[in-house]
Amino acid sequence: MVSSYFKYSLPPTSFIIKLRGVLDSRNGETLIGADTNGHSLSWHCESANARGKLVEEMVDDCGLVTHNKQSNLKTYERPGMGASNVDVTFTTVDISHRVKEWRVADETDSDHRLLIFKLSGVTKQKSTDRLRFNVKLANWDVFRLELGRECLACAGDLHERAARLTSAIIAASKKAIPVKSQAPLDHRGGIKSLTRLGVSFSMPDESVA
Repeated sequence: MVSSYFKYSLPPTSFIIKLRGVLDSRNGETLIGADTNGHSLSWHCESANARGKLVEEMVDDCGLVTHNKQSNLKTYERPGMGASNVDVTFTTVDISHRVKEWRVADETDSDHRLLIFKLSGVTKQKSTDRLRFNVKLANWDVFRLELGRECLACAGDLHERAARLTSAIIAASKKAIPVKSQAPLDHRGGIKSLTRLGVSFSMPDESVA
C-alpha cells in the first residue's frame, strides 16, 4: 500500500519520480491512494490540466490501472474553493481485478471525501470482542509517536502490511487512549473517528510526499 500526496505548491515531477522509484522497487501487488492535485479525464475531472497530464503519463508508463468511477460526489470539495476529482485510487495491473465496488462517500468532516472499495482475496478475520477507546481523552502526541514506532515493523506483502498496520494502530491506541468499554467494534467506525480528529495513517517506508 502506498500513500502519495502531490503537493500543489510544488511541481508534480518530483513526486512522480519518487512514486516511480517505489514502484520499481516492488514486485507488483501495489495499491496506491493519491492526492494528485491534478485534473484528468481518466479520473473523471471535467477537464484536464498540465499537472494531470504528467500524472497520466506516469500511469501509462508504469501500467497502472485507475479505479475511479463517475460519481455525483467529487472527491474534494471546499466552500469557496470549488470541487474536483483530485484523489485517485491506482493499482498495478496484477491486482486490479481485486478492487470492487469503488465509490465516493461523504462520511467525514474533511474536505477530501472517503474513497471506499472492497479488495477481494483478503481473508476476513473472525469476529471477536474488541476494545472501544474514548478518543475524546486521547493523547494524540503519544499516539503518533507510538504508531510511528510500531509501523517500523510493517513490512512484507500487501496482506501482511494490512494486518501489521491494524495491529500497530491497536497497540498505539492502548498506550495513548483510555478504554471506554469492551464490545464488538466495526474497525471502519474507529478509523472514521480518528479521521475526524485529524489523525492520518501512512506506511513510513512506502509513503510518497
